[in-house]
Amino acid sequence: MKIIKSNKELEVLNSKKLAFVPTMGNLHAGHLKLVSEAKKLEYEVIVSIFVNPLQFGKDEDFDSYPKTLKEDKLKLISKECDYLFLPKSEELLNGIHQETSKYNNFLCGIDRPEHFNGVASIIRKFLEIIQPNSIIMGEKDFQQTLVIKELIIKHNFKCKLITIPTARENSGLAMSSRNNYLTENEKMQAAKIYSTLVDTKNLIFKNGFKRKDLKNKINYLKKNNINVIYFDLFDAESLESINESPRLKGDFVLATAAKIGNTRLIDNIVFSI
Repeated sequence: MKIIKSNKELEVLNSKKLAFVPTMGNLHAGHLKLVSEAKKLEYEVIVSIFVNPLQFGKDEDFDSYPKTLKEDKLKLISKECDYLFLPKSEELLNGIHQETSKYNNFLCGIDRPEHFNGVASIIRKFLEIIQPNSIIMGEKDFQQTLVIKELIIKHNFKCKLITIPTARENSGLAMSSRNNYLTENEKMQAAKIYSTLVDTKNLIFKNGFKRKDLKNKINYLKKNNINVIYFDLFDAESLESINESPRLKGDFVLATAAKIGNTRLIDNIVFSI
């Protein structure tokens, strides 16, 4: 695995077909699944590790975000990653264009203002300097995948977005670097988030979409000391909240953000009826 630390060093990759996996490090099995899927494309795989300050708000965990570079390198080598890009913050952020996304004010954007604009800005810079053929992302960050899809179309990047199903612990808990903040008991609590999403989806298929059912599920999570930020059904393209209906038809995402203690977690289920 070759390590690249500057835009100048990236120039040797200009003629190569590349699959790009952007990360903030502290790699877990979910990240490595993205790398494995990228390898299947028969492109050379480049992974970036960069904790993006533009996507963190005031009082969020930018300064304390876990950094495990030594372990991350070994994990990537084990997955036969071809290139690891470790950009310098000052070079990457210099002259960066400030993006705005139409998805910024939905879901996670409500309590994390400017988060997705920060994501879009840094991904645009990556796509400009790496020029990959594909970018690989996980479905857990569903809203983020819509932001990146919008970005690719807006700037006519010759890059295909590939989304991979959410990697989960045996308990159903969605894999996340922030799971490291949780105690074992809190992880057991957090597993209830996914099981509640599954139960809610099953109710929708059985009874149609009823706000009363949604409210009951939110109350269940709250009784289990899970602070629900949002838990709702959205249109999978526009992210508009769905109205009650005895018979839904279309593509949907049942999505939630919640806190256990000070740790913010997200999860979703994408489905069609």
